[in-house]
Amino acid sequence: MLLFLGAGASSPFGIPTMSGFLKLFDQEVGDSPLYQVIKTTFEKECDLEVLMTVVEDLSKSPQEFFRAVSPQTAYFLFQKEREEANRYIREENKRKEAKELLEKIKAIIRVECIKAASQDSKILEVYDDFFTSLEQERKEMKPQLPPWSGSQVAHSQMVLPSDLRIFTTNYDTCMEVYFNRKEIDFSRGIVNRYGEDVFDADSYEGPITKNIKIFKLHGSVDLFSQKGKIRQLTAAVAERTFLGEEYGMESMRWPIEFGGYRHVIESPYLDLFRRLRDAAKEKNWWIIIGFSFRDRTICSLLDDVLRLKPQRERPNALLLDRHPESIIQRLGDWEYDALVDTIYPVKVEFGSKDFTAKLHEAFVTKGYVKELQVSTG
Repeated sequence: MLLFLGAGASSPFGIPTMSGFLKLFDQEVGDSPLYQVIKTTFEKECDLEVLMTVVEDLSKSPQEFFRAVSPQTAYFLFQKEREEANRYIREENKRKEAKELLEKIKAIIRVECIKAASQDSKILEVYDDFFTSLEQERKEMKPQLPPWSGSQVAHSQMVLPSDLRIFTTNYDTCMEVYFNRKEIDFSRGIVNRYGEDVFDADSYEGPITKNIKIFKLHGSVDLFSQKGKIRQLTAAVAERTFLGEEYGMESMRWPIEFGGYRHVIESPYLDLFRRLRDAAKEKNWWIIIGFSFRDRTICSLLDDVLRLKPQRERPNALLLDRHPESIIQRLGDWEYDALVDTIYPVKVEFGSKDFTAKLHEAFVTKGYVKELQVSTG
C-alpha cells in the first residue's frame, strides 16, 4: 500500500494550517518590512510556501539567484520599480534581512512541529483507529479485487498493511512518534556513520529491509543540512555535533515548482521522488490523507504513472480531505486528467469522530467491500 500524508494528516495534533501559520508569522515576524511587503504583493495568494520561496530566493547571492529563481520571486520583483528590484538582488543588507527572516520562519515551524510530536496519546488514538479500520476493510474485501496483505506486528494485536510505503510532504515527526511508541520498526533513511546519524537514501535498500518505509519528500524538522551532509538532530537541546560542528540549516523544502530547478536535481530529493514513482507504479492501493496536491512535481509524477496504465490496471485511490472537491477542481484546471479520473474524493477530516464511518462508506460506494456496521466512535 502507498500511504500519502499531507498537512491534513497532521492537523489533529495541533499543527497549524496554512492560514494558521500566517497568523503565527503575523505575531512573531510581523514587524519585518520584507514580510509585510511580500504579504502586500501577493495578498490572498500569500501562503507559507510562497512566503518561504520568495524569502529563500532573496537570501541567495546574485549568481545563485539567477540560476534558480522561482516564478513567484520573479512575480514579486516585477511588481517593483527597477531600482527597488535591483536592491533586493544586489544589496547585502537585503540578503541579510531575507536570511534572518527565513531562519525565524523555519524556527517557528520547527517549534510547532515539535509541540505536535509531544501529543503521544492523541497520535496513538488517531493512528490506532485508522490502521484498525483499514484492517477491517481488508478482511471484508471482495474476492475479485487485489487486496493489500496484512502483517501482524510482533508482540501486538495490531495488523498493518504489508510492505507499507509512507510518503509525506509534512515536516513533523508524528508518524515516527506513532511507530516508536508502538515499538514498530521502520526505516526513514537514517543510518549511523562514524558516530553520526545521517540521511542516506541508499539505506532504504540495505541488507536488512524494513517492512515499513517513510519518505520525507520535503524534509523534516529533525534533519539539518551542512555542506551536502544531512544529519539527524539527536537531542532537542543539542546545538553542535559531538565533533563540535554546527548542525547547519533545517532541511526543509516546499513545493518544488516554487523553489526552482535545484530542488529537483539535488540529492537526496531526486532519489526520493524516484522512489515515489516506483511505489506509485507498484502499489494497487493509494490512500491519500490531507494532501492538497499543490506540488506540481508530485502531481506530474503521479499523473504520468496513471496515464501510462490502462484504466483497468490503475490503482484504487482514495483522497481523504476536508475539501476534496476543490483539490480535484485544481487538478482538472492543471490538466492532470489521469489523476482526476482515478482518485475518489472523500470529504472527511482526518482524526474526526466520523472518519472511520466515512472511510467505510467510500469502500462500500466504490464496491471494494460489502456493507457492514462500523462504529462512529
